[in-house]
Amino acid sequence: MDYSQPMEILRPRHRDISLICSRERVANALGYDPSKLAGFRLPHRGIGALLRSHLRLMAAEVTRLTAEQRAVALSSAVEMGLAALQAELRKVDHECVPDGLYQAARLIIRRDCGDPEFDLRVLVRELGCSRATLYRLFAERGESVAATIWSTRIENAYAMLTTSVHRYLRVGEVAQRCGFTDQSTFNRMFKRRYDVTPLDASRMSAAREVADLDSAPSLRG
Repeated sequence: MDYSQPMEILRPRHRDISLICSRERVANALGYDPSKLAGFRLPHRGIGALLRSHLRLMAAEVTRLTAEQRAVALSSAVEMGLAALQAELRKVDHECVPDGLYQAARLIIRRDCGDPEFDLRVLVRELGCSRATLYRLFAERGESVAATIWSTRIENAYAMLTTSVHRYLRVGEVAQRCGFTDQSTFNRMFKRRYDVTPLDASRMSAAREVADLDSAPSLRG
């Protein structure tokens, strides 16, 4: 909506989350008069879908956030919104909204890296940007897109192996759920990252839980 223009809005009973951004910032990000966007709707896919989820989660958690955390969440939403507009208009410029595009990329990686078919090609398609833009975006932060995908998979696997709720899963099942199709590769990358094998990580976590239970004070009637 363009608040500089007269408008009439008829709505039934509803809940609303509004994100308001200055005209100057939108114009700088898109490169033209933002009034042309009045009435434009972001589709529920790609960065638009991530923005929608981010706003809903932010609204649900806002009372638990500090003022500084709210500012970070809001800034991320604005950056992501501008990146979403650019992606849909096929004019992504990471120099204008670098944080939004980068954060959207990280969100997609965390959400979809469990799919063994997920890779750079899929990420580029979801974001609506070029490979070169994505490479530069991560390189400016001293990161690699491929390394981030694999690292996220390993971190997810570690979290599953060291959490009691997933204790019933075999190491091979955890590897598959985290996007690994070859267990030997998974074992090698896991040990390189955590200096223990996946099986040892799971056993040590279970042993610590037992030790914590044994050392916990008991309640006597």
